[in-house]
Amino acid sequence: VEPSGFKKLTNLEFPKDNSFSLNSDTKIENGVVNSSSSLISNLFKVEKVDAVYDLKSKNLKADFIANVDDLAKLKEFTKKTLKGDLKANGSVAMANNALTSLNLDIKTLGGAITANSNGKNLNAKVANLNLDDIFGLIGQNALASGLITADVALSSIDVKNLNGTAKLSLANSVLNEKELSKMLNKEFPKGVKLKADADINIASSVASFVTKIDSDLANLTKFDGSFNINSGALKADYEALVNDLSKLAFATGKKMNGSLKANGNIDKKADNLVINLYSDLFNGNFKANLTNENLVATFDKFQILELTRML
Repeated sequence: VEPSGFKKLTNLEFPKDNSFSLNSDTKIENGVVNSSSSLISNLFKVEKVDAVYDLKSKNLKADFIANVDDLAKLKEFTKKTLKGDLKANGSVAMANNALTSLNLDIKTLGGAITANSNGKNLNAKVANLNLDDIFGLIGQNALASGLITADVALSSIDVKNLNGTAKLSLANSVLNEKELSKMLNKEFPKGVKLKADADINIASSVASFVTKIDSDLANLTKFDGSFNINSGALKADYEALVNDLSKLAFATGKKMNGSLKANGNIDKKADNLVINLYSDLFNGNFKANLTNENLVATFDKFQILELTRML
C-alpha cells in the first residue's frame, strides 16, 4: 500500500509497509450487483462483505464481519497506542444512497456494544466493558477497575442537534492504589471501592445530567448540571460528604475526627475554569474560589473548640 495515495483519498495517515489482499466475486444482472468480498491486511480483517446494490434505485443491503486482532496497529489513525482486540459484525441498508438501517454488534474490552439505527435515530447498549481495559485503550495505566454499562437512545444523530437520553453506571470498581500513590505522591489506601450512576437527557446537543458517586473515602451526593457537546462548556452544582475524616489521613498527613459536608459549583468555558466551594466548617463559614490556577479561601467566625476536636 502506498500511504501517500491513501492519504489523498481519505485524508488519513496510513502506516508504512502494510499489505492488503482483496478478494471479490461480483455479478451484475438486470442492473443489480451481487458481491461477496473479503479484505485481509496486517492492520485489520474484513472477513466477509455480502452486498446487493440496485444501480437504478441506488438501494443497498449488506452484511459484514470484521476484526482487529491488535488495536495498537491503528496508532497512525488514533494518534494513541491502543490495546486489546475488536470483533464486529452487522448489517446495513441504504435507499437512494441514504442510510435506512444499521445493526452493529461489537465485542471488545471484555464486554459488548450493540447498536441499531434507521438513519435518523440510534439505540445502543454497552454491557460490562472493563474500565481498566479502557485505560489501556488510551495507553494509560489503569487508575481503577470496574464494569461500565450504558443504555443510549438518541432520537436524532446530527452532532449539531443531538437529542435523546442515556443512562451510565460504574459497578464493582476498586481504585488502583499503586497508580494513585504515584500520581499524588502519597501512600493511597488499598481496596477503596467506588460506584457511580448518571442519568442524562440530551436536547439540542446539550446534555443535562444527574450524577451520584459513592466511595469508601467520600461521596459526591450530588453532581448535577449541563454539558454542551459542541462547545465543551460545563456547568454543574455539587454536594460532597466525607463521613469519616480519619480516612483522609494519607492526604492530610494528620488523623482528623468527625465528618465534613461541602457544596459548590463548577463553570468551565473554553480555557476558563471556575470552581466555588462552601462549607459550614467548625461552626463557621468556609469559602473557596479556584479560578484557573488562582485559589482564594476565606474562613469566618469558626470555633476553636470545634477545630481542636477535629484535630
